[in-house]
Amino acid sequence: MNKKYNERYEILKHLGSGSIGSVFHVKNTKTDGYYALKTLPASKINAVDLKSFQSEFDTLKKLDHPNICHVFDAGFNASDESYYLVTEFIQGQNLYEYTAGLTIDQIEELFVQALRAFNYLHQQSIIHLDVKPQN
Repeated sequence: MNKKYNERYEILKHLGSGSIGSVFHVKNTKTDGYYALKTLPASKINAVDLKSFQSEFDTLKKLDHPNICHVFDAGFNASDESYYLVTEFIQGQNLYEYTAGLTIDQIEELFVQALRAFNYLHQQSIIHLDVKPQN
């Protein structure tokens, strides 16, 4: 693919798309770090969505928990008129694929880790609105 986003993120792979945005695996050409980049076209979001997006960044950048990915950057890309959010890239697979062949005890430990993350979020008065095996 080798397209650059916002003059510093080299797009390596398209990871998926949602109702209004897309997620890419990217390399920061200034730091050589690898990240996930979420984009939201300005033409597809209204003022309420934009405020929610900005609030999401402000909230996520303050979180510090071993089972929650870190957020590093956010902004507006003028060249394609989209907003973006850059997070830690975590290589993985969906829960169904990952747990195939694991013991009940191993699966239980994964759920305990997830529940610890949700508990931490709830202690911060945050509710995760996109819980699914792919996430």
